[in-house]
Amino acid sequence: MLNLREKPLIAMDVTPALYRRYTPEQSAEHLLQLRQTVENMGATLPALA
Repeated sequence: MLNLREKPLIAMDVTPALYRRYTPEQSAEHLLQLRQTVENMGATLPALA
């Protein structure tokens, strides 16, 4: 048995632009809202570049 922690994929970098047709500004706002929701649930997201 390995001592591993799984971290599921939360967001992909191309999804907002290609599938949702978000502008870069809309994508950034959406990801910031997602981050806040995740943090409110007591979890973490990797740093946004």
